Amino acid sequence: MRRGVALVMVMFLLTFLVVVVYQFVMTVRVDRRLARNTVAQRINYYACRGALNLARAYIEKDGKENTLDTLNDCWATGEQLEDLKIGDATVEMRIVDAESLFNLANLSKQTNKFYSRTKNGLSRLVSYLGLEEDDPDNQTIAPAVTDWIDQDKKGDYEDGAENRVPRVLEELMLVPEVTERVYYGWIDTEAEQEYKGLREFLTLWGSGRININTAPKEVLVAMSGAIDEEKADNIIEYRQEESFKTPNDLVKVSGCADVFNRDRTLRAALTTVSTFFQVRIRSEANGCVMRVRAIVRRLPGATETVVWKEEER
Repeated sequence: MRRGVALVMVMFLLTFLVVVVYQFVMTVRVDRRLARNTVAQRINYYACRGALNLARAYIEKDGKENTLDTLNDCWATGEQLEDLKIGDATVEMRIVDAESLFNLANLSKQTNKFYSRTKNGLSRLVSYLGLEEDDPDNQTIAPAVTDWIDQDKKGDYEDGAENRVPRVLEELMLVPEVTERVYYGWIDTEAEQEYKGLREFLTLWGSGRININTAPKEVLVAMSGAIDEEKADNIIEYRQEESFKTPNDLVKVSGCADVFNRDRTLRAALTTVSTFFQVRIRSEANGCVMRVRAIVRRLPGATETVVWKEEER
């Protein structure tokens, strides 16, 4: 009887020790993993900071060398901006002219001279991107975003509206109509078609004008009813050979001779010189990834970082 009890006690103690040892090993593994992740994130953080400094150097260098901003400038074509290796991190970086995008700050007040242009441009952009999935002919996204930002209380989408400019672009997803699919875009695997999201074409920084030397096709098509897809293609083809020195040069493009007659406020809404740039950075170290979106403002002979935003995707 005593031997049986002793055997049970020994088995119990052995089981207890096995559990303790197992828990200890698992705790050590978790702690090591957390430590590695922490180290990797610090590596990524400083790699992103280093990449941003490099981007600022390119933007500053270009400002000293050129009076125009185009897609042929060093900030857009620099070889050092691709396949970066910073310490133990692999970095991807892209610089985008923020003034090649629609500036939602224009929607803050109806007295803003670019309010109507931005409102209508946003509507055309949503249509061109095919983001109204339920009923393409019944727009809800653009009016909802406009009502969420503008300061008046009149509109069909004022319920819950903040009536202010977003602090960061991600706040657009607080608008019920702006889903993750609308904001980030998505891929239709069956149709093998990619739908770009609003994030790629919107900004909160800039003069409010659009740089015709750098604007993507989607923005060119959406910024004016006088510019269709064919004219946008012609604009892109023209600027590959010769930069627009002033907005007036737009009439030199095939099919665009009458654009300023058809859209009399377009000329004032265009520019060829930019001040704000968006820097998109992705760093990976030891299997951990960090994504950053920063805004850099170019000053005379210098630059400054005005926004640093770590993103989930």
